[in-house]
Amino acid sequence: MKKILLFLLSIFPLFSFSEISYKKLGNFDLYEKVLKTDKNAIIIYASAWCPACQNFLKEYDKNKDKLEKGVKTYLIIFPYLFNQEDLKDYTKESLDYLKQNNYVYETYLDDEINIMEKYTIDSIPAVSIIKNGKDYGKFLNSNADVYKILKLFK
Repeated sequence: MKKILLFLLSIFPLFSFSEISYKKLGNFDLYEKVLKTDKNAIIIYASAWCPACQNFLKEYDKNKDKLEKGVKTYLIIFPYLFNQEDLKDYTKESLDYLKQNNYVYETYLDDEINIMEKYTIDSIPAVSIIKNGKDYGKFLNSNADVYKILKLFK
């Protein structure tokens, strides 16, 4: 009995019962809020179905400890994939992907494409930088290099 109890206690941490916490953006303008409240922030725009985004998130997560203290990371997930005439909703898969990889950033779903359209994010992964309380700029697609971005906050 003691062995069974020890075995169960040893595998219990492998099972996560928590859910990824997220907010839907809707008409909420996160970017303006971040500009007003965060001195230093990184806003990552990505999709779980996008291999380049997956690679970016993996590299970013591995290296996030190299950021100076006080840099906040926001993750904006675009949960849709456009096919020729179809729009596929990957919300559940996106949240499952974040959970499986233990990405615990302040997460938002751009389910109405408001932020991506307003700030002309036309390719992903993309990253917006807020440095010293000012809009430092965006890195789109192949320019969204993790190491280049981390150098800004060392």
